[in-house]
Amino acid sequence: MNYLVCGYLGYQNLGDELMANAISSSLFKYDKSAEVTFFAPRGKKYENFNCTSRYSPVKVIKSIKNCDVFILGGGTLLSEEASMRSAWYYGFLLYMSRLMKKRRILWAGGIDHIKSKSLKRMLKRALSDVCISLRDTPSLDALWDILPCPNAQIHADPVFLLARNSADFNSYSRNILTVCIKSDAPKDLAIMIGEFCQKHALIPIFAATSPKDMQECKNQSKLINAKSILLTNLEDAKKLFTSSALCLSMRYHAVLLAACFGCIPISMSRSEKILALMNELALKQLILPASYSYTHYQNTLESALANMPKYQKACQTATKEMLRRAELAEAFLLDI
Repeated sequence: MNYLVCGYLGYQNLGDELMANAISSSLFKYDKSAEVTFFAPRGKKYENFNCTSRYSPVKVIKSIKNCDVFILGGGTLLSEEASMRSAWYYGFLLYMSRLMKKRRILWAGGIDHIKSKSLKRMLKRALSDVCISLRDTPSLDALWDILPCPNAQIHADPVFLLARNSADFNSYSRNILTVCIKSDAPKDLAIMIGEFCQKHALIPIFAATSPKDMQECKNQSKLINAKSILLTNLEDAKKLFTSSALCLSMRYHAVLLAACFGCIPISMSRSEKILALMNELALKQLILPASYSYTHYQNTLESALANMPKYQKACQTATKEMLRRAELAEAFLLDI
């Protein structure tokens, strides 16, 4: 069977690349002879899979025509906040695959509330008769704001599947504080981080999960002579988080991976999807306010470090449940 996978792939965004990995491994688990094609930027290749340029209308239409199953998978793709143009793009692909009468799946994805009336009308048509699996409750609420969808199911992010064979990481030596930030991070955040790490003999590392975050990580790390890195694969992320005590994060998949590998995530973001994940992980106390406060942030870090065993146990319990739901998402994908 020929599967066409559409997502934000080929841009070195850790979360999206891991989701593509989860999709392909799940497909091959079910169908050893599967032919998987990914949309990617012009001239780029995603591992050893067939790739077609997402920027070529002719190639895009041809790929949809030749596939048996169209899969929209990877993150919150239907979002005005992320990009109005991207939301139209993915909606258009769903609509074209509907016109061509393809089997269509939105897999363990996210949806933001749509304000544009024209975009909402188009998505209402595009999402009609799609098999829908979502990764969180806010996405279900946003979906129902577009169209009634009683058959949509809530599962969990498929990246949990990649960590399913992980050992108990609680015994690892943890001497790192990982910081995953975006361009709108507080400008003097590194100063607070530096003082906290010095007090507790921790090593601060500023880790970008997307190339567009790398410059901010470099800028902040220079303030305290710390290291900055770009995470591009699961092994590097695993190595970092199993050596980290805490992860101060503005990125969704940094929170997810930290929890999977025994590092305690602290959220700096007010994003609905990150707040939902932190609540699922039973870490409400570690959600920081939108407005930056040196004292509040440092006190939260102190509390997280002092209560590490309690939070690790909560994360371990929660990630087992999220993995169970991710396995239901995998079964949903394979039930085609």
